Amino acid sequence: MTILWPKFFQFVDTASDVLVFILPIEFQIVKFSLIKS
Repeated sequence: MTILWPKFFQFVDTASDVLVFILPIEFQIVKFSLIKS
């Protein structure tokens, strides 16, 4: 179990980086859709 911890934290770290990158893009798309409709 302890062997998996570093991998798990690395995954969480990567996931949060991806989220921080994707969320602004998602927000722009939603905003654009709302303005267009």
